[in-house]
Amino acid sequence: MNFTRSCLGSPCAVLLTLCLLPASQPLAQELQLPSQEVVARPTQEDDGYQARRASSASKSSVELRDEAQSVLVVTPQTLEDFQVKSLDDAMKFVSGITQSNTLAGTQDGFIKRGFGSNADGSILRDGIRSSLSRNFSATTERVEVLKGPPHCCMAHWSRAA
Repeated sequence: MNFTRSCLGSPCAVLLTLCLLPASQPLAQELQLPSQEVVARPTQEDDGYQARRASSASKSSVELRDEAQSVLVVTPQTLEDFQVKSLDDAMKFVSGITQSNTLAGTQDGFIKRGFGSNADGSILRDGIRSSLSRNFSATTERVEVLKGPPHCCMAHWSRAA
């Protein structure tokens, strides 16, 4: 078989491309997208000392009245008004949790209903098990405590709920 290149094919393709190119530019200039307004709202709406939503139990922001588990929230207003500087200070607002041996203030340690130790894996930061010795920082917005039987699923199989 003999294949030959057409002499007319290449110039026609170039000519067609040149004819279509100026037609596409006015379309691009005339096309304008409508402006959109972006409104930012807090994901965790709190009313002073009373929290409305929690995210620790269901892994998504859910109203506390719709949550099946018991969740206690230490709100940003509480943290600010009482000048909370550590997780130990924040846990003073939660029933059933007491401070345990903090190894001279170098670690967070809590006893939950009589059980627990410093490294029991029960402290989570943004849903991820924390390996830090001190878990409260300047960027901490709120503290959520999951209470009851589901706690053992989140922690390292702690018997304390």
